[in-house]
Amino acid sequence: MDKNGGGFARCRFLIKPKTMIDCFNNLVGIRTDCGDQVVSDSGYYLQDLPFINLKVADSIVTNQDSGYALMQDKLNIAGNYLVSDVRTRMMPYFKNHSIIDNQILGYHMDNMNLIPSEIGKLKGIQLKVIQYPFLSVYLSSISLFVDTEGPFDVFIYDLTQSKLLDTISIDAVPNEITTVNIHKEYQTNGQALNLFICYDSTYTNSYQTTVFNQVYGGSRGCRGCGTRKNIANEYVYAYAKEIPLETQVIQNNLQQSGDTGGLSITYSLSCSLERWICQNRNAFGFALLQRAGVEILRELAMSNRINSIVTLQKDAAAALQVDLMNDYTVAMDNALKNVNIPNDICFSCRNRITTTAILT
Repeated sequence: MDKNGGGFARCRFLIKPKTMIDCFNNLVGIRTDCGDQVVSDSGYYLQDLPFINLKVADSIVTNQDSGYALMQDKLNIAGNYLVSDVRTRMMPYFKNHSIIDNQILGYHMDNMNLIPSEIGKLKGIQLKVIQYPFLSVYLSSISLFVDTEGPFDVFIYDLTQSKLLDTISIDAVPNEITTVNIHKEYQTNGQALNLFICYDSTYTNSYQTTVFNQVYGGSRGCRGCGTRKNIANEYVYAYAKEIPLETQVIQNNLQQSGDTGGLSITYSLSCSLERWICQNRNAFGFALLQRAGVEILRELAMSNRINSIVTLQKDAAAALQVDLMNDYTVAMDNALKNVNIPNDICFSCRNRITTTAILT
């Protein structure tokens, strides 16, 4: 029997809980006698709740491998409910336009002007978001227009960390625009987002492709506009850049290029409520604890197993479930009263309307 009333804890199943939003991992913990216990970041553990322990969880297991695994699952489900609840409660403050902008960077010229290969160079598009901490960039597709048969590896680097985030393979068809859908999201994470989407242009001739539309003109990507000539829109800076191979992929090593090497991307900008939730994760620890207890007791109420806990404790567990749900609601109210709501392109910080009685 373990000191937490577990008795049946199966240590081989100790894996870190994972919720809809990764930043909720380890916000609430589960105590065990195993040495590889995950420590709770908030200081809250499921066994802090009345009646909840590993022995109870073991008694209601049906689809999981152990009571510990069941408690993990219920933490995950509780996290998902909490995130959904925050979204609903934040709707008055979260601006309606979740998609800020849709755009293409990299326009293929209409004269099929062939640009000689850049030997020993990574060539492509730099995309930079500086001032908006709750935006995310969603890359929906990448196109390549070259005279050489693929496959080509297109690399997506984070210039801030000199880190390769993704490698996308394109089976290019010579002398045709080849497009692949990738559906990748990159969040600003409260800092500048600085991406370099590129490929090795050695021995590959490409058809002239400029960052902005220079064929039909337009207000975006203005030319000869001083320091604003690289602005894709009011949120994004974009450039045609290249960098020598075997060089660290960071901002200072990028070199200006006259074209993108036939590379084009389609992207959208959207507001990330999840990023705001993660920034305030600690405020939701107590609410997550209560909601996880609700989900465990809900499982007990639906259990068909025959044992002393399920058979004799259902009524008491049902009453406790109601109490924990009430505690969860209060905890959510308090959490959202105490977090900062920004006033920017994603959020509207509306002051509460108050009514004052005027005595005459």
